[in-house]
Amino acid sequence: MTNTEDNISEVENGPYESQETLTLPLGENNFEIRFDSAHQLQDFYDREIKFWSWITRLEHNTNAQVLGNFLYSKIVLPIIEPIKKIAKQWAELEYDARDTQVESLKNVLDHVNFPFSNRLVGKYINEHHQSEPLICIHILHLCCAIKEGSYNTATTQIMHAYSDISVTPPNGRFIGHRKAYFDTIPYSQKANRILERIEIFGSDENLEGLVKEAKHTRNEIDNIYFTSTERQKAFVDWQSQKEIQYDQWTIKEKRKAKRLGLKVIRKILNTKNEYLKECSEIFEDSQRTVETARDTYLSQVELDAAVTYWNTKKTEHKSSKQTWLGSIIVLLVILGLSPLLSSLLFEQEDFPKDDLILHAFQPAVLFSSFLFISIISYLVKIASKQYSTHTHLYLEAVERQTMLKTYLALMNEGKLSEQEDRKVALDSLFRSAQTGIVADHGGISPIESIVKIIEKQVKPAP
Repeated sequence: MTNTEDNISEVENGPYESQETLTLPLGENNFEIRFDSAHQLQDFYDREIKFWSWITRLEHNTNAQVLGNFLYSKIVLPIIEPIKKIAKQWAELEYDARDTQVESLKNVLDHVNFPFSNRLVGKYINEHHQSEPLICIHILHLCCAIKEGSYNTATTQIMHAYSDISVTPPNGRFIGHRKAYFDTIPYSQKANRILERIEIFGSDENLEGLVKEAKHTRNEIDNIYFTSTERQKAFVDWQSQKEIQYDQWTIKEKRKAKRLGLKVIRKILNTKNEYLKECSEIFEDSQRTVETARDTYLSQVELDAAVTYWNTKKTEHKSSKQTWLGSIIVLLVILGLSPLLSSLLFEQEDFPKDDLILHAFQPAVLFSSFLFISIISYLVKIASKQYSTHTHLYLEAVERQTMLKTYLALMNEGKLSEQEDRKVALDSLFRSAQTGIVADHGGISPIESIVKIIEKQVKPAP
């Protein structure tokens, strides 16, 4: 504590000033502000009256003037005027009446977030009421929304005034302040967005700490200034002796406050820019992640159907392959038994040896045997081709299914993020399938072979 502050404390505890102080929830978020005298409280009241007087100077017969005058008379004055009464009762040492009035005011402020000039919303209104009066009036209206709780008479009257603005009349005709309110509803929406922005700004822990520090410093300066004013009136002789020292101290504190305020503003702006930059980077990364996830999901959905398709084809070709393999085995068995079947088909008769082919085989039996062998051989050939085809297609389906699953696994792991990688993988997946059938080019059928053998045997010898 400096020497000047030591002197202030001594004066406060002197015989010329009551040691009693008063605290009222007039700061941000109902922060308690200490008043050392009724004169300090009166000064606060005078500042608020001067601050809200801009409403009374609005252009006549406009929505802003009609709605503003209603709020000023029904809400602003009923909240501010009790401060004047408290200061007067305090000055007249009517402590019981003062305390009763204080409790009534506290009940009102517990349920109404009134934007005093020293609060963030009040400062915003002070800066913008000339350029945007309607928005500032709607901000005042929104701030005076009544919270739930136990109301006293003053709070109830303010609640009725607040509700009366937005009530639809029975005849449906809007006049006066109600018409002004409903004609300017868009401004209320913009005012609500501004309040949300101020609330978000005030909820940031780092910024809130800096703002609290600035407010605390400002409150200290105000308290010192108000106390110095009281001392100036009570101790004219002492003030004349210390005037030079006091002026120097005041200038120093104001410069300190100004430097601190500029420092806070710079830090707020830097933090805001860093926060916006970080949010932009996170948003861009999120967009890229969402796009990649969407492409992966769509590819997986499309390729899951292909996996199911090739799995079905694999099962079908495997079943067909086994069927044709069984057919080949059956045909080979029949092929081996064809001479026996031919001999059973034709009864043995006595033929002269000269009528037997090669002097050993009955012509009908031999011919039917060769015919059976030719037909069954042809069927065996067809069955072999079908078996080979379905075996090849079965392996093709297995390969496709494996490749699709590998592709999906690579997609899920993010190893096919590039378009060229996907194109190479998809080209290999969706190539045309080969049947594996070997074409017959110039093949000699078994029937032609049999006919040639028979002609050679029956041809008379030269």
